[in-house]
Amino acid sequence: MASVTKGKAREGEKEAMVRELEEFTILADEFKSDAATREKEAMMRKLQEFGIRLIDEFESNPATGKVVAMENEVMVRKVEELTMRLVNEFRSNPATASSRPTTGLRTVPVEAQHSTTQKAYVLTTQPQDGAHCQDVECILRSAAAKQELIEYPMFPQPTALLASREDDGGQGVGEASPPYRIAPIPSKGLGMIATRAIPQGSLVAGERPLLIVPKMQRIPDSTKFTSNATVRRRRLAIFNEVEKEFRVAFARMDPANQEAYMALHNAHRDDGSGPLLGIMRTNAYRVCILEGEPYSGVFKDLSRINHSCSPNTIYHFDRASLSMLFFAARDIPAGAEITSGYCDTLQPHATRAQALKPYGIRCTCAACINPTASDANRLRISHVTDAVPAIIRWAGKPALPDGLLLRPTLAMLELIKTEGLEGDPVYVRVLYHIVLVLQVLAVTGCSDSSMLLLVTKQWATLRGCFAKPDREEQTKFMAEMESVTTAALARSVVRERAVESNLQGNIQ
Repeated sequence: MASVTKGKAREGEKEAMVRELEEFTILADEFKSDAATREKEAMMRKLQEFGIRLIDEFESNPATGKVVAMENEVMVRKVEELTMRLVNEFRSNPATASSRPTTGLRTVPVEAQHSTTQKAYVLTTQPQDGAHCQDVECILRSAAAKQELIEYPMFPQPTALLASREDDGGQGVGEASPPYRIAPIPSKGLGMIATRAIPQGSLVAGERPLLIVPKMQRIPDSTKFTSNATVRRRRLAIFNEVEKEFRVAFARMDPANQEAYMALHNAHRDDGSGPLLGIMRTNAYRVCILEGEPYSGVFKDLSRINHSCSPNTIYHFDRASLSMLFFAARDIPAGAEITSGYCDTLQPHATRAQALKPYGIRCTCAACINPTASDANRLRISHVTDAVPAIIRWAGKPALPDGLLLRPTLAMLELIKTEGLEGDPVYVRVLYHIVLVLQVLAVTGCSDSSMLLLVTKQWATLRGCFAKPDREEQTKFMAEMESVTTAALARSVVRERAVESNLQGNIQ
């Protein structure tokens, strides 16, 4: 008899919650008819999303309406937590604070109790350009972050097409036929394989993220923990809150994007991360900075690219198109795996191995198989600094040999190639040094311009693969070029005068 009474009580409790959800729907309808502010419309959408999601969970759970087992307590608790959070957000939002009060709800004791005045994240789908291209779900810290995102110059641009390029023999193809495929890689799971030869500097892929989130996940400073909360329990509380935010954004995704997201590898199944957060932590790239805070993104194909300590790609995030662009750091033959670096590849082998542990990676690239020789080479490469002042001083002193800087700079370039580090910014820096040295030699007549043009083209191409130089960088390049040219001209004049003086001496 007691069990029957208890079951009826729980059925009544659930019916009350369903009524509350229906009440939220009524509130949403009221706000829909009141278009006074955009904030009210946004809150209405959030109420509908939460309400529909909760109802779907009730309908899909076979225990709903038949409270006969202990697991039903889990569902009740989950509904209460989500509903309380919704009510708190509803009351704290200025656009809805004056709305009619909702029915009282029983609070559930949880380890982390949140202030009802906390700022809610901003969920948005971008870019809202109406184009037939992939939309990105974004979890942003604030409305100001959203404004910074959408007010970027030229935003939104279409994603980069794999159009024909001069260096691929004119065999360009559209976005429907990228130069890669996703396929199994021995001991690595899935990875990206080149389906045709990709020349150095060519675009490999341009893709928008499935989801963008703040890189540093946290709960508000107002969160209070019980006195006996351990570090692990605090961490799990953060993971739990973040997972809830991710679920809301995930529910907004297109079904195909949801499937692609859940198909990605999760290396954080056993540390308390929820499935959505675990996939993000395993596969995310840093994409942009908004209000001084870094954001990360997960991609359908690009997140499949495996690690190598000698990666063959260069990538950067293009804010205008809201997409990540991957380029070939060196010539990639057909059938080769396309790779990127998950850590600082100039660090010693032991440091890299430690950085790769969270991903569950034990790298077997050439640099990791023979770490002693490779570590020594990478240490030398890491010591490369800005040599422009030294080049200007050398150019201004005609007595110094012409090959003083060219030979060691070319040797360093070859060392970088040996280590397979063409994808590191140090390679572009050394190319730039060679350009300046060759420019001096060309001005003084010690070298023809053909090699200078070849290296300059290579430098400019790879420099653009990292990111388009801003105005300040362009001004710096121009100033350095001008200083080197001026010193080279002075060197040439002094050399010519010395030759003339020697000729006159011989005649006399």
